[in-house]
Amino acid sequence: MTAGTTDLRRREEIAASWERCERQHKLTRDAARPILLLQASEIAPRLKRIVERTGGRQGFFRQLASVAGDGKRCLVVTDAEGVLVRLETAGRDRDAEDWNGIALGSCWDERIAGTNGVSMALRAGRAYTVGGADHFYARLRAFACTGAPIFDAEGALVGSVNLVTFDRGSATDHHLARQFLETAAERIQRRLFEQRFADSLLVAVSSGAHGRPLSGGGLVAVDEAGIILGATTAVDRIVGDCAPRGLKGQPFQAVFDLESEALATVPERVLSMPIAKGAMLNLSALLPGRANRVRRPIPPATAPQRRRLSLSLRQLATGCKVMAACCAEAEMLFRTGVPFLIDGETGTGKSALIAALVGNAPLLKVDCDTLNGAETGIEALQSLLSQARVLSLLAEAAQAPATVVFDNIVEMPPKTQSSCAGSWTRWKRRRLASASRSRSWWP
Repeated sequence: MTAGTTDLRRREEIAASWERCERQHKLTRDAARPILLLQASEIAPRLKRIVERTGGRQGFFRQLASVAGDGKRCLVVTDAEGVLVRLETAGRDRDAEDWNGIALGSCWDERIAGTNGVSMALRAGRAYTVGGADHFYARLRAFACTGAPIFDAEGALVGSVNLVTFDRGSATDHHLARQFLETAAERIQRRLFEQRFADSLLVAVSSGAHGRPLSGGGLVAVDEAGIILGATTAVDRIVGDCAPRGLKGQPFQAVFDLESEALATVPERVLSMPIAKGAMLNLSALLPGRANRVRRPIPPATAPQRRRLSLSLRQLATGCKVMAACCAEAEMLFRTGVPFLIDGETGTGKSALIAALVGNAPLLKVDCDTLNGAETGIEALQSLLSQARVLSLLAEAAQAPATVVFDNIVEMPPKTQSSCAGSWTRWKRRRLASASRSRSWWP
């Protein structure tokens, strides 16, 4: 789906929501106090249900909350009914009046709160931004709200996670917020899915089209008979047309035109096949028990050790010793956190190399042409880097730290470059300081 088509669909959905607010819900745009607040006694059981359905106290929301530490945004967690059960912001002394009703217990159901990011994300089932002018209530026009639905291992809606900021009218801000929340929600479900189907064959599924080869992916669980036990919502989006009745209960071969046993014989090997409109479908298997295996800190080796390339990199290097050596060096440097500059003409495999290096780790992307040299561009960059750090704190941090890809980096303004370089320098200092306190390191 192109950017123009996506924007058109969003405008149509916002217009439909406004019409429902006026005709069905009988709401008034200039209402003085439009947001309903529940009693404190009603909030605790709702929060408890969300915690239980997301695997207990695994720290997902606490880790995500650190993105709101600058005081310029707040992190909001709601249940499936749109009731706010957790609010994180640097200004804890602020009350609901400061945020125009954004407070614990506030209800963001469209029938009460009009068009807003929480209700639109829950209704659409995907990451969604409602800008200031898109809000139905006039009192909310100062804010931009981006939400993403949270699903459990079975694909049932649990609630939503949202970022609320003062709207600067920046499309880049909105894009980065959607990307961050969508990635975070997918990582949460992925972790729950791996725990739920730990004893089953898991198949990682991703897709990429021309110009968008780094699209995210999800997991499919398959039993010994080749029947699909379940799939994450990301997979439903990728192959939904192939299984209109749902993936669960369908033969894996009928959906993917491939026997699951063929993948299981070569674990972690990436198999790519063409699908509709020039896109590629990528499949790789994780044998039972491998998905939950977390790497432990490893002491530095006293002598260089020979490493085998990951299977995806090995495929890129097939038949060329020079390429194999380059890939081995690239993988070693990438694992130690060295930044890469990957240059080349369109179609020369830059994105394929990035995808092979990153694997299933969280990936955030930004087009540097959208970052201006003003304060807004620098703030957007700092927000992106902060989001990457937060994603690296999620449950798979030791195994899959986040990666940031700067597209069209030559277009990054000088002031924004300086800010990025400063962040990199501070990160290196913290890394060195941490290494001096401990002999352990994370690969």
